[in-house]
Amino acid sequence: VIRGIIEPRELTELGARDMTKIAASTDLETRSSEGHGHGHGHGHGDGHGDGHGHGHGHGHGHDDGHGHAADCTDPSHSHGHGHDHGHDHCDDSCDHDHSDKVDSRHNKEVGSFSLVKDGLEVDLLKFNRWVRVLATLDRETNGMLYRCKAVLAQAGSTRKLVFHAVADVVEQQELGEWREGETRGCKIVFIGKKLNQQWFEEGFMKTTRPIRLQFPDPQTQGPSALGRLFRNASDAFYQMLLYCWTQDASRLGRCSKQMAHAVFSDAALPRLQRATEVALGGTVRKGLQLQGGRLWMHALVSMPVVNAYAKAVKEAGAEFHVKELVFASGPEVTAAAVTWLELNDLADETAQYHVMEFTWREETMDKFFAVPGSSTSSGLVTGASYSYVNDLGDHEEDRFKFRLLLKPAPSDTDPPIEQHRISIQLVGGKTSSQVYMMSFHSIHPEYQLHMMVDDNRMPFVESDAVFHKWHPLMAQLRTMPRLRLLIRVKPDGSGPLDTMCGCC
Repeated sequence: VIRGIIEPRELTELGARDMTKIAASTDLETRSSEGHGHGHGHGHGDGHGDGHGHGHGHGHGHDDGHGHAADCTDPSHSHGHGHDHGHDHCDDSCDHDHSDKVDSRHNKEVGSFSLVKDGLEVDLLKFNRWVRVLATLDRETNGMLYRCKAVLAQAGSTRKLVFHAVADVVEQQELGEWREGETRGCKIVFIGKKLNQQWFEEGFMKTTRPIRLQFPDPQTQGPSALGRLFRNASDAFYQMLLYCWTQDASRLGRCSKQMAHAVFSDAALPRLQRATEVALGGTVRKGLQLQGGRLWMHALVSMPVVNAYAKAVKEAGAEFHVKELVFASGPEVTAAAVTWLELNDLADETAQYHVMEFTWREETMDKFFAVPGSSTSSGLVTGASYSYVNDLGDHEEDRFKFRLLLKPAPSDTDPPIEQHRISIQLVGGKTSSQVYMMSFHSIHPEYQLHMMVDDNRMPFVESDAVFHKWHPLMAQLRTMPRLRLLIRVKPDGSGPLDTMCGCC
C-alpha cells in the first residue's frame, strides 16, 4: 500500500523527519497548565480542508474551549483540533471562505492530543511491540493515525529516545543524555482523525513503568584488577568490554556488585557507545548473532534488552539460514527481538519458522535504480523445509526455495509515480508431499512487510505490497541490497495460520 506520496523536493527544509528537531520540539511540552491544547490540521491532497487541502497544514486548535474535551480533567493530557483552515490564524480581515460546513465538520474530526508522563520510562521491547500494532490499527474503531512523535525516557539507558511515525513508516533514535536536574519522563503526541484517545493511552501506558532509582557505584574495595580498572580508568574498562562477547560481558556483570553496576546500570550503554566511537573513529560497530548462538550487541542495546533477546530467540525455535545475522543499529536488534517474542506468543506447534535473507548484487541494484521501469529479482534462497512424521510413522521432509521479485506497478495518481510491487517465486512446490500455507514477514525497525501464500504449489504469488521509490524498504535496498524475512510454514488443513500483529 502506498502512503505519503510526496516528492522529496516538496519537503525540503521542512525538517519534518529531523529527529533533532523533534527532540527539541515545543509541541511535546504540555500546555494543559496554560489551558491550551495543541491542534494540527492536515492536508492529504483531497481538498477536504485538512490543513491546506494539500501537503501538511498546521494550526492551533481553538474550537472546543482551547482544545480540551468537556469532561477531561487529567492534567497530563493536552488536546487539540485542527483549525477550520489549517492556515495561519485568521483575524477580522480574513478573506477565506468560512461557509463550507462539510469542510468544517471534517476539520473537527482531525485533531491531536498529547500525553505527558513524568517519572515514567518505556520498556523498549513492549514499546516496539505496541508500535507494530499502531501500523495496523482498526480505523473504524480507533481512528486514523496520521503522525506520532515522542521524546521518551527508556529503561536501561540514560539517553533520550526520540520516536517518529508517519503511517506505517517508523523512525527512532537515541539523542542526548537527560541533563542533571531535568525531569525524566515520557512525552508523546498523536495526530490523526477520529482518534480513540482511550485506546491509544491505555496501549501506551502498558509499555511504561516507573523510573527505577539508580544506585551509585558501590566502590567496593578488594584485589579485583577489573574493579580497580573500572574505578581508576573507566574509559579503558569499557573499551576492554567491547572485545567480549555479550554473554561474557553479562557473566562479568554477575561477578560482584561493582561489576553489576558497571555492566547493568543505565549508564553502561552510553559509556559503551562512546567507547565504540573512540575505538572505531566515530563509526558504529555492527551487532552479530552467530548460528551457534553467540551474540555481540551490548554496545547497541541495553543489557535488559539483550537478555530478553537471548531468551526470546531461544524459545522461538526458528531455524536460521544465514551464518550470521548482522545488526547495523540498536533498533534492528529491537525489531528482531520483537519478532521472536511474537513467535513465542503464537505458540503454534504445527507451524515451523525460518529466518532467511534475500540478497541482490550491488551492480544489479545500481542498474535497477538507474533505469526507470525496470524489474529485478533476488538470488534464489534455499534451505527452508517442513519436517513431520507421517501416518506410517516415517519421517518426511519437504524443502522449499524462494525468490523475491520487484516489478513495476501501475500508478493511479496524477501525475503517475514510479512504484514497484513485490512478488514471491516458489520453486519446487508441486513436488511437496502436502499443501502448505506460508507467510513472509519483514524484520526491520522502519517498515512492516507481510505477505501470505495460501498454496505453496503456486509458482508465483503477487502480493498487495507496493512501494514508491522513497519508501524505507527501497531506500534500504539502495544502501544494503538485502531483505531479512521470517517465513512461517504450516500444513494446509491444520487450522489457520495465525496472524502476527493483526496485519495479515
